[in-house]
Amino acid sequence: GAGRYTKGGYAYAVQDVRGRFLSKGEYVPFAPDREDGYDTIAWIHDQKFCDGNIGITGGSALGITANLAASINPPGLKAAYVVVAPQSQFLESNFIGGAFKESMIAGWMKGQASAGMVPMLRARVKMDPSWKQTDFVHYMQNVNIPVYNVGGWYDIFGKGSVSNFMYLQEKGKGKARGNQKLMMGPF
Repeated sequence: GAGRYTKGGYAYAVQDVRGRFLSKGEYVPFAPDREDGYDTIAWIHDQKFCDGNIGITGGSALGITANLAASINPPGLKAAYVVVAPQSQFLESNFIGGAFKESMIAGWMKGQASAGMVPMLRARVKMDPSWKQTDFVHYMQNVNIPVYNVGGWYDIFGKGSVSNFMYLQEKGKGKARGNQKLMMGPF
């Protein structure tokens, strides 16, 4: 996807999450994403190629990461384009009424080569400080940028796309309030 940005004269950077593929550190889904997102965007902001205006994007897991990064207000972040991301992973994707969503979450973790973390996830049925750290709903009041949310009516995170848009549009901080966009598609 870089070509559409670079052809328009934009610099394009891609960050992987800590501990995945060639990145260093331990992979714990979403746990360090607020701080890591801040550090990456601040680093980009300080580069000679950056004019001080930064946008972020991501879909699904990377949409969660983008939302978490936006919630810590890194320097130069001006907008986000987020596709199918929940408002609360804990309530929308990991557990329904306290029951772990086995096929979805365990399957996703296996696909991330992190099957060893599944027993720990199964056992964490209450909101605790570690879950809170990974859940956008606890930080969305800090978002101070326009966000273009894209959701699917049949997507597992469709409710989150609408909820994120509504909260930021009506109750968002500063530049977020009244400056949101939402597109829901038949997917």
